Amino acid sequence: MKKLWIANTRSEETQTVRLFGGQIGVSVMQRFIAVRTTFHSNILGRSVEAGHFLTDERLRALSAGLSPGASGMEESQGRAVAALAGEVGRQALALTYRFGDTRQRDATCSRLKRTNPA
Repeated sequence: MKKLWIANTRSEETQTVRLFGGQIGVSVMQRFIAVRTTFHSNILGRSVEAGHFLTDERLRALSAGLSPGASGMEESQGRAVAALAGEVGRQALALTYRFGDTRQRDATCSRLKRTNPA
């Protein structure tokens, strides 16, 4: 009976470590994504300046595209600013995932080089 109890304890410990390890990984990735998205959003946001000709050109294009559904010029300009902010957010998220993918690939390659020296 004692051996059965030891087997159950080891099985339970293994399962606990497996589940806890997965939760730690998820928490780390969520934190990484949040921090890197904020970083990339801030960096991209610095390049979007009011009065800069590229920003003004993009806002005019967005405003012109959104004007048929808007009740006035102010509303279409507001929608254009919101659309530009959404584009910056999506670009920041894309950069975050790209950066994470690159880091994961680099870490995997370095582990493979350590285990299989050429």
